[in-house]
Amino acid sequence: MKANTVKHLVVEGFKNILSNRLVSLAAIVTVFISLSILGIFYSMINIVNVNVEALQQKVELVAFLNEDVSEERAKEIGEEIKNISTVNKVEFVSSEKGLESYKEGFEKEEDKEMQRILNDIENEGSNPIPASLSVQTKDPKANEAIRKELAKYNEIYRVSDGNLVAELLNSINSAVKAGGFVLMIVLSIASILLISSAIKVAVFVRRREIGIIKYIGATDNYVRLPFIIEGISIGVIGAILSTLTLSISYFALRASLLRTMESLMSGFILPSLPILLQTLIPIMLVISLGIGVIGSFISLKKYLHV
Repeated sequence: MKANTVKHLVVEGFKNILSNRLVSLAAIVTVFISLSILGIFYSMINIVNVNVEALQQKVELVAFLNEDVSEERAKEIGEEIKNISTVNKVEFVSSEKGLESYKEGFEKEEDKEMQRILNDIENEGSNPIPASLSVQTKDPKANEAIRKELAKYNEIYRVSDGNLVAELLNSINSAVKAGGFVLMIVLSIASILLISSAIKVAVFVRRREIGIIKYIGATDNYVRLPFIIEGISIGVIGAILSTLTLSISYFALRASLLRTMESLMSGFILPSLPILLQTLIPIMLVISLGIGVIGSFISLKKYLHV
């Protein structure tokens, strides 16, 4: 097909959109809403994933030692544990250092009473925090196996980890993925049907013209292309609008959202807008193109029989 012919057919595709403004607008709005919801869910999944990975890197097994275990023996155990291939680092934490670390978690204004209690305990010389071994693993999945190894030592009376937050975020992530997938399927179907309706109107309006050009020998591709361009254009316009809206909203809300989340969870991470858009834009474009092409072909197959 010649370049001039393709150019003419592309122009015809855009003319179809302008000549069926209301139906095309409804289709664009539906694609916009669908992709905006997809973008919100994708952003949520991305944010949760980033924070789960960061938390998993920080998760440490803490092996609490019996009171009668000497520092020398504790360090010997630490060296033995360090030889496990999945262990990254082992650190001995004295009861005094453990109390200091515990106090650091109560530095806010509303924690004054707890600060007073901990200071009284420290002044009296009665420290309830036992000495421990802090074990950092190379892979959080190996935690359970390492926990079993630690449990073999009589000098260790309890092993705990901070994996609960990571597990909670993983559960939230799974729920967001499932909900987002179902919603996206429903909204994609609605978008396809509306794009299909817009093209059906264009086909109906131009049915005589189509009949004539088919009669004088126009190829199937010549008839199809303007309507495919129309469907793709509707999808891409919806994608551009939703990407712009999401980008502006994320940029405007990121600072306040980060402050809010950090007050709930220390070290919370929000990816920067460019990092988020690196994967979001290709996903939006691929889905919008898919919706546009599928919507076009549904109409053409049923109404043009070409």
